[in-house]
Amino acid sequence: MIQIIDPNPNIACRPGWCLQYVRQTYGIDKPVYPSATAAWNATQFKHLDKNFPSCDIPVWFSVKDVPAGHVALRMSDGSVYSCTSPTSNTPMRFSSLDALINYYARSNPLTYLGWSEDIENVRVVKEEEMGSQSLADETTIRLEYNNGLGRDANASEIQSAIDNNLTVEGIQRLISNSKEHAQLLKDQQLGYKIRASGIKKLDKGVYEV
Repeated sequence: MIQIIDPNPNIACRPGWCLQYVRQTYGIDKPVYPSATAAWNATQFKHLDKNFPSCDIPVWFSVKDVPAGHVALRMSDGSVYSCTSPTSNTPMRFSSLDALINYYARSNPLTYLGWSEDIENVRVVKEEEMGSQSLADETTIRLEYNNGLGRDANASEIQSAIDNNLTVEGIQRLISNSKEHAQLLKDQQLGYKIRASGIKKLDKGVYEV
């Protein structure tokens, strides 16, 4: 996962306007949804787990007796910035997600909903595109073998690629070498048959009887 927009958590916030605060940390000025609940429901890239990436992301909550819900900003170090104080324009910084939840437990208990890659229709993080220098996993190895050789990789080939930390580029190069080796063997076998039959080879692909 990579960061597309770096947020600035050290901006002013209006008490009760959590969605506005988190949106504006990313430099997004135009509002789209009326509440955190509505914005969460509209996110296109939501995750219902706590497998947080090493990025700064929006985290979403429902709040007991508060239909508008809540959203906060979780930083890559695990700390959370939240427009929480009912009287201050300064966002509160919590050491962790649990610290934020524990704080709210005193009055308006939070229920964690998930995290998202987008907020207010703007993507702020995204999955890193696989490049040729990425380490190849089993799925990628099988895909490259099918594309390059027209067959699935066998268990030995998969394990060897993983053990040797081959990248996608390395797998492609290995397959290319395998194809060249196979063609060389094929040409050698053809040469044996030609010599045995008395056919004279004039040029590549051209023969004289």
